[in-house]
Amino acid sequence: MMYWVERLTSVASAVVTVWHKLYTCISPTGYQCFLLTPGSRKRLLEKFPPKFSHVEADHITHEYGTTLSATLPPVPHVIEVVGYACDDSLECVAVTIDGQLRRTDGHIYHITLSREPNRRPKQSNELVENSREPAGKLFLAGEPHFRIIRKK
Repeated sequence: MMYWVERLTSVASAVVTVWHKLYTCISPTGYQCFLLTPGSRKRLLEKFPPKFSHVEADHITHEYGTTLSATLPPVPHVIEVVGYACDDSLECVAVTIDGQLRRTDGHIYHITLSREPNRRPKQSNELVENSREPAGKLFLAGEPHFRIIRKK
C-alpha cells in the first residue's frame, strides 16, 4: 500500500511540474503598456531630441507583473506629456493617462526617452518621481499591448 501512495505522490508531483511549465509558456509574465503610435513617437522625439545613445520612447507601462491572459486596459482617450526629467545618463517624460498621473502601483506614468548603456529603463521611475520640470503641451496616442518580461 505504501508503495502505491509514494508512486501516486511522485506522479502527481510530476503532473503539477509539467502543468506549471505549460502554463508559464501559455501565459508568461510580463507587463501591460500603451505602445505609442509611430506619429506620436515622432512628435515626442521632435519635441525632446534624445540626449543619450539608447533611444527608447516607445511605450508607457500600465501594469507590471501581469500575465498574457489578463485583460488589457482600454484605449486611452488622452495621453498628455506633463513633465520632463533628465540626469547625466537617463531622460524621461511624465505623462497622464486620461487625467491620471499615477499607476495603480503608485508609480508615475512615464516614457523613458533615452539612456546610456549603464542605466535601465525602470530607473526612470525614481528619476521622474524626484526631479521633473513642467513640459509644454504635447498630446500622444497609444494602443494597449502586452510585453513578455525577458529573463537575462
